[in-house]
Amino acid sequence: VVLISPASTSPALTALEDNDTVFRTVPSDDYQGVALARTLKAMGYGPIAVTYLNNDYGKGLAEAFKAEYEAQGGVVPVFSAHEEGKASYRAELAELAKSGADTLAVFDYGDGSGLTILRQALENGFFERFVGGDGM
Repeated sequence: VVLISPASTSPALTALEDNDTVFRTVPSDDYQGVALARTLKAMGYGPIAVTYLNNDYGKGLAEAFKAEYEAQGGVVPVFSAHEEGKASYRAELAELAKSGADTLAVFDYGDGSGLTILRQALENGFFERFVGGDGM
């Protein structure tokens, strides 16, 4: 039986011993994090504050991004997990904004807390630019 997943980004899938029967149509979190970091550095982005959903997806993607962005000479002045489903992320956003970064990387889902974070960051003028992964 062949399995093709349109949404499995876990790096564990890459190393799965499956006799070439499991495939995905999206890149792994490791690849996405590296590609995003290289792209933003090449575009001349400065310090980037990072917030990520406190689960395997959010943490893995954020860590891959941070490692590569810093390897490329970029600065991640603040790197913070957040929990899903809160009504307000304003306190967390205020702390992230204190870093002085004008860009916020949000590694979350666009139909959940990721959307709330973006909305509240915009409403309060915390950041000028936003970036994220496939979930956003």
